[in-house]
This record gives sequence, structure tokens and C-alpha cells, in this order.
Amino acid sequence: MFSKRFTLALLMLVLLVGCGKSSYKLSGTVTFDGKPVPEGEIVFMPDPEAGNRGPGVLAEIKNGRYELPLEKGHIGGAYVARITGFDGAPQQAKGLVDPRGTPLFVDHTEKLTLPEESGTRDFAVPPNPKN
Repeated sequence: MFSKRFTLALLMLVLLVGCGKSSYKLSGTVTFDGKPVPEGEIVFMPDPEAGNRGPGVLAEIKNGRYELPLEKGHIGGAYVARITGFDGAPQQAKGLVDPRGTPLFVDHTEKLTLPEESGTRDFAVPPNPKN
């Protein structure tokens, strides 16, 4: 009986301590043509070409700002950020309403390296993004 409890406790300790890396908070601003992006999203995908095999994370853009909270943050290393921005004016198309509005740009991508710590990273999408 003692050995089963000890084994279970040891297994739980290994799972709590040894599984995965820490995640880090990230926040910042997103502008398009020098103005804050009203609505949108940023998908941070690990860059496997640079050896990062961590999790991908998503941040919503609201009034030109985004935040990855600590519990849903990045793990550091090489990432590819895919940014999509909208004008924030709800639009009806084919009977459906898109609360984000009309796209300003779609899938602007940037490669970046995030440190293994919390921090900020701003994005300035040019008026004619090239992907």
C-alpha cells in the first residue's frame, strides 16, 4: 500500500514539475498605416525551422492593443506572428453579421524571437503589407 501511494505521489510531482516550459506574458500595440487597429487577432506560431516546437497562442486585438496573459502566454524562442486586422464597424454579408467589420489586411506575417521572460512587443503593419 505504501509503495502505491509513494509511486502515485512521485508521478504527480514529476507531472507538476517536469511537464512543459513556463509561459510568459506578452502585450503590446498593433497599428496599421500609423493608426491603432480597432479589431483583429495575432496568432503566434512556433517557428519549427528555427527549432521552436512550443505551443501556438492567439491574442485578440481591441482598440490597437493585445495581451497574452501569463496562463496562455508564449514560451520564448522563434515564432511567426500572423496578424489580421479589421475596421471594427460591424458588417452584414449574406445574412451574417461580422462584428469585427471589414478586413483592413489579412495574414500579415512577421518572424520574431521572444525572450524567455514577460515583456512587450509592438507591431506596425505597413499600408500595403507584403506577406
